[in-house]
Amino acid sequence: MISVEVDPDIEAARQAVDQRFAGDRSGRSVGERSQRLLALIELQERVSAAVVQATAEWHHVRGWEADGVLSPVPWLKHRAHMAGADARSLMRSARLVDRSPDTAKLLESGDITIGHVHAVARHVTPPRAELFDQHSDALLDAARSLSPDDTAAVACRWAAYADDALNRGEPEQLHARRGVWFRRVGDVEEARVLGPIDETAVLGDALDRLEPPDVKTVPGGPRTLAQRRFDALMRLARGGLADRDGRIDPAHAVNVVIDAETLAGEFNPDGRCEILGHGSVLPQTVRRLICDSWLSRVVMNAKAEVLEMGRAARLFTQSQRRAIMIRDGGCALACCDRPPGWCDVHHIDAFGPPTNGLTDIDNGIGLCRPHHTLVHEYGWKLYRADDGNWYLEPP
Repeated sequence: MISVEVDPDIEAARQAVDQRFAGDRSGRSVGERSQRLLALIELQERVSAAVVQATAEWHHVRGWEADGVLSPVPWLKHRAHMAGADARSLMRSARLVDRSPDTAKLLESGDITIGHVHAVARHVTPPRAELFDQHSDALLDAARSLSPDDTAAVACRWAAYADDALNRGEPEQLHARRGVWFRRVGDVEEARVLGPIDETAVLGDALDRLEPPDVKTVPGGPRTLAQRRFDALMRLARGGLADRDGRIDPAHAVNVVIDAETLAGEFNPDGRCEILGHGSVLPQTVRRLICDSWLSRVVMNAKAEVLEMGRAARLFTQSQRRAIMIRDGGCALACCDRPPGWCDVHHIDAFGPPTNGLTDIDNGIGLCRPHHTLVHEYGWKLYRADDGNWYLEPP
C-alpha cells in the first residue's frame, strides 16, 4: 500500500476549518448563521473542485494500480471510505476533467461549479465521448449561464442527440454496435439494450405478446407497459435456465449470503443480505426466492462465521409442483388467469421460525410472478374467502 506525507497546505486548511468549528456559536443571530452557512458552502465548493481535479490527475496516472487494485472505484471505497454511488460519480467527473482541459479551466476559475460538471459528466459515456469533444464548447458555454439543474436538462437533450447521431450508418455497422449493459443504480440495476431498429422491433413485439395487458381489477393495479416487458424478459430468462419441468437447474443457482437474524425476520443493523456479485437485496426478496428458486445459501452469524452452507433450499419436488399446478390451473387467485408456465409455487405458511413452513401440497399454491412479488415484497396478504377462492388483501 502506498504511503505519502500530507500536503502542508491541505493540513493547514484542515486545521483552519477545525478552528472554525471549535468556537461557541450559541449567541449568533439568524443573519450571522446564514452568512456562515453560505461561506461554508462556498468553501465546500472550492474543496470539491480541488478533489475532482486531484482525482483527474490521479486517474491520468492510474494511481490505484500502485496499491494493486484493478480499478479506481474499489480503491476509493476502501481507502477513502466512500459510498459506491459517490465514488462512481466522482470518477465520472474526474474522467471528464481529465479529458477536457476547457472543463478543468472553467471549474478552477469558478465559472462553473462542481454541480455543472456532475450534470454533464453523467451523460459523457464512452460511446458519446468523441462527440462531446466536438460539442464541448457549446455545452460549456451553456453551463456558464445556466444553473446545474438546467445544465443537466441541456446535457440530457445533447445525449439524446448524440445517441441518434451515433446510431446511424450501414446495417453491418449498426449490428456491430448491438449489446446489453447493466449498471447498479441504488437498490436496482439498470439495463440498457442497443440494437438495430428491425431487431429491437422484433424483441419488443415478442415481449408484448408474452405479457399482454392486465385487466383493470388485478390486485395492485394493471402493470405498465415497461413492467410487462420486464416480466416477459424474466420469463424468457427463466425458460432458458429451466429443465423440461420448468425448474431452474441447480448449476445456475442464485448465490445468497444472509445472516441468521435477518433470515429469521429480526432487525440487525449490521446484518448482511446480498446476492453475490450484485450487492444487497431486501430480505423479502430472499424469502420469495426461497419459495421456488434454486439457492446456494450461506448463513452467517454476528461474528461473520459461516453457520450453514445449503444448496436448493426447501423446494417443492417436481411431482409436487406438477400436482399443485394441475390443482390450481396456474395462478390460484380468482382474478388471475395466468397459466402454469408463468407461475411460481408459493409457501402459504411463512418461512422461518417457528413454523419453518412445510413443503407439501396443502401448503403450496400457484402464484404468477407479479402476484408472488406483491406478497413477499409489498406486504400483500394471501387469504381464502368463504367462497373457496383465493384473494390478495393490500397492506
